[in-house]
Amino acid sequence: MSEQINVKEFPHTYLMKKYSLTKDNLSSHTKQLLTDFNRVIRLVASKSKDGNVNLTPATQNKLETYDRYICEGVFEYLEDAEKLSDAQSTQEEAQMEEKRGEVVEKMEELHEEAIKENEQTNTNNTASEEEAAAPKKTGLGFWNFD
Repeated sequence: MSEQINVKEFPHTYLMKKYSLTKDNLSSHTKQLLTDFNRVIRLVASKSKDGNVNLTPATQNKLETYDRYICEGVFEYLEDAEKLSDAQSTQEEAQMEEKRGEVVEKMEELHEEAIKENEQTNTNNTASEEEAAAPKKTGLGFWNFD
């Protein structure tokens, strides 16, 4: 896979950077979601082979869901701190949905590439297994009468 998912591409990371927020600014629930999100990212990265990340649809959905709820937590904090009005919040949420859509598309493309690579690998393995399974003709003794 030529492309990889970068955590900085997720909308919640963008929001936190834009408003100079840290994990400490967020509610305990949002902190837990952020911890879980990072745990999933580390798990996926640790299972990658040679930098190739295999994201299953279930993992993609999990990351997308965590991101969405973390964004909601950030918006709640910003509204409570009166750094953002409801109208601004709605506008920002729409922008984050677009960004999330881009990340989801990229994850789906990576998943499809991984499936194709696995199919190619499996095709190559089955061809070599068939060659290995083919009966070999060997002569008996010194003379070969075939």
